[in-house]
Amino acid sequence: QAGDALVAALVDAYPAAAAVEAAGDDALPLTLLVERVSPHAQSAAVVALLRAHTPAVQVLRSTPGALSYLPLHIALTTRADEGALLALIAAYPAAAARLGDVRGDLPLHLACEYNASAKVVHALIEAYPQAASTVLESGVVHVHPRIHGGGGSGGGNAGSTRGYLPLHLAARHRASLAVIRLLLDAHPPGAWRRGAHGELPLHLATEFINGDIRSCLSAVEVVSELRRAYAGGVRTRDDAGNTPIDLATSPNDVTAATLAAADCVTGLVTALSDHMAE
Repeated sequence: QAGDALVAALVDAYPAAAAVEAAGDDALPLTLLVERVSPHAQSAAVVALLRAHTPAVQVLRSTPGALSYLPLHIALTTRADEGALLALIAAYPAAAARLGDVRGDLPLHLACEYNASAKVVHALIEAYPQAASTVLESGVVHVHPRIHGGGGSGGGNAGSTRGYLPLHLAARHRASLAVIRLLLDAHPPGAWRRGAHGELPLHLATEFINGDIRSCLSAVEVVSELRRAYAGGVRTRDDAGNTPIDLATSPNDVTAATLAAADCVTGLVTALSDHMAE
């Protein structure tokens, strides 16, 4: 739990330490650093460790469940800072094409689920463009054994992600408009791809609303972008018979909403209804 400045200073003083596995753990310092949830790994320490022992970025971390993770997978789930993630991608671009667990996660899936920045998402797409069109093979919950709870900031059932593209995860976890645009540019058909329960990214973007005004404004922008990408999505029903408007105005959401969230519902419905009238 040493501060990142201290880690960087220690590496500068004794670079060979970056290649030494921890006693009883068999993990390299880079892996231990990115596994840290609080405080999140920062770029200064990650860059120092990579400079001292670059091969560490390719070392898999095996777990009792027979799953293996590269430092990049772990850093995405622990929300390492943007500079740290970009450094890991630059040091080993091939990691963008490596599956991380039994759900079939690529780093791009994790970046969208754990709300990585647009710069990180762009770097992952540049490193492995096919990731944008790769669907999750199963709906099991992604949880690294050293991380309590998994998943990003969105709501819903974390285990129902079978058939999801990165775009679905981004919509579900309230990604920024910039991230949504990157994913749509990389794989336009993603806008009309259905998940295991018939849900489009548009359904997911309208389903989870909270009272934060910035989140509200972002949700309306994202819904408008997804609506433009696939006009038919407005009228599309998921397997439960819900259209995006049904989900945006569901009773549970409205009764729990603050005033800001209620305004958000109005904005979402207006954005969707205006398009239906076109």
